[in-house]
Amino acid sequence: MGWQFKKLIRVYTVFLVLVLIFLIPLTRALIHLIDVKGAYFFNSFLTENLFWHTVWNFLRSSKMDWCYDFIILGFAIYYVRTKERAYVRKIAECVFLLIFTVVCFLPLHRGPIQKMVRPLRICPLGTFDDIKPLSKKVTGESRKGYTDNSYPSDHGYTVFMFIFACLFLRGWKFGLSAFFVSMPLICARFVTGTHWISDVTMGSIPIALFNMSWFFYSPLRGIFYAVNKSYLKRI
Repeated sequence: MGWQFKKLIRVYTVFLVLVLIFLIPLTRALIHLIDVKGAYFFNSFLTENLFWHTVWNFLRSSKMDWCYDFIILGFAIYYVRTKERAYVRKIAECVFLLIFTVVCFLPLHRGPIQKMVRPLRICPLGTFDDIKPLSKKVTGESRKGYTDNSYPSDHGYTVFMFIFACLFLRGWKFGLSAFFVSMPLICARFVTGTHWISDVTMGSIPIALFNMSWFFYSPLRGIFYAVNKSYLKRI
């Protein structure tokens, strides 16, 4: 598993295009328009019906995060049990993917690097007075979901690291399956006004794609497997 420079160049080209679209004033204005329209569109699904407040609140809760962890585990077990490659190598890939995702995530989520790379960006709920918050009857607080640090979306990053991993490991069908089971988590954050669309499309997705390309198109996973080969064979 050596360097795959052609594929890296393709990924970085996509990454740079997305970054430039987000930074250039003309396209940035278009993105802002899409963000505003999207914020009101998704928030319109937060009707007066308390049932839907309960549903959207659950989908953005820590309980749903735990459910999503088990979904990821299910995908990993399915991948390991398929017959295309050695059982031990697949376990190594899954373990390294988990470690790699956490290591790449921590600088964005906490610590001094977070303050340097994450711009101050207030979410739709804190920007517009007419964005409807979740009901107090569900959350116990009137503005649950408010953040002044919405870019990029942490959940979006985790979700798309998982989606890209499935896509690269098993192809489009596996990747699309991961995409469809993951979208409720992302949509819940749009509906409740926690994130702008560009927090995901211009933040989480490019970062996840950039990071995941290093896993699949560099010698990193081969080195990890070689170092841990003797231990993993005991499993």
